[in-house]
Amino acid sequence: MSDVTLTNKLSAVVFDFDGTLVDSFNLMFSIYLNELNKKIPDAQIPEIMSISQKFVEDETKEGMKNPKKLVLKVFYKTSRALGLSRSSSANVTLRTAYRIQKRYTEIEVFPSAEELMKILNESGVPTILITLSSKKKVIEILKKNDLEKYFQIIIDKNSLQNFEKAKGIEESLIALGIDKKEMENVIALGDLPSDIEDGKIAGVKTGAVLTGPIEASKLEKANPDFIFTDLNDVLTIFKRDFAS
Repeated sequence: MSDVTLTNKLSAVVFDFDGTLVDSFNLMFSIYLNELNKKIPDAQIPEIMSISQKFVEDETKEGMKNPKKLVLKVFYKTSRALGLSRSSSANVTLRTAYRIQKRYTEIEVFPSAEELMKILNESGVPTILITLSSKKKVIEILKKNDLEKYFQIIIDKNSLQNFEKAKGIEESLIALGIDKKEMENVIALGDLPSDIEDGKIAGVKTGAVLTGPIEASKLEKANPDFIFTDLNDVLTIFKRDFAS
């Protein structure tokens, strides 16, 4: 948002991956719609999106953190709400999961991601990526977009005990030599309420990015320190407040 002001020099920026750095939910939803259309050819997209949004909110309230598990659970519930049987809903969801797995590396990086990473690097701000997706596939996407070189640390689901991203943030900052006093100048960016919660647990500033599946009003309830429309918004504010 344009009224955000970051008053201190950043010690580090922590990025979430799905929904924050890359537009994974758009691809996942597109795949689901294609599979659903085989069962319900006349399904209306606005209705599907409305139903899915409600289930996304329900699941995130219950603490669901893994983005792919989140959307697959939502897709199953949405299919049931649209009238499909349990077996047909499971079939649509499993086929969706298979195709997401096959096409995951097709996910596109959000606009401004490369410029943002470049300016952070040139300004000497360390960057950390913490994801609940597969590190191998995440790195493949980063390499394809020439972004891997900008991250000092990349942590995936296999390195996080019980999906505790807060612990991953803490350990990454220690590895970078950032002490507790400097942690107030670290910002963790994410698109889910759980991302905000993990950042707060880790003791860093939090920034909600409105490019995931959660509506702004719901993310506001997580009480992030900052709310950004997208990565371009983050870039604009960073350039204004820090770039020389």
